[in-house]
Amino acid sequence: MINTTNNVEEVNNNNIDELIRLFNEDYKKLYACAFRMVGNHEDAEEVLQNAFLKAYKNIHQFRGKSKLYTWVYRIVLNEGYRYFEYIDKLPVVNFLVVSITPKSILKT
Repeated sequence: MINTTNNVEEVNNNNIDELIRLFNEDYKKLYACAFRMVGNHEDAEEVLQNAFLKAYKNIHQFRGKSKLYTWVYRIVLNEGYRYFEYIDKLPVVNFLVVSITPKSILKT
């Protein structure tokens, strides 16, 4: 009988090694995707960091029906969309625009 627990662990370890390789080799391409979505360096780095963390945590769900790059690329896209949802939930602060005119100065 085949010990499936060891086989699953071995596949997951191989996937983690592939994920590390992907991070080292394809980082610039994935960063470019994130940057095009969010428009600045800091937010692109945050999106990419969250995407790689999710990929690492969920590597056991990778079924191998596509390339690992495609799977991670899709996670980057989803994290970019999640970023926009987060931005939409931030409170908007309206600043009171006060126009100063010579009359308003003289009245005080």
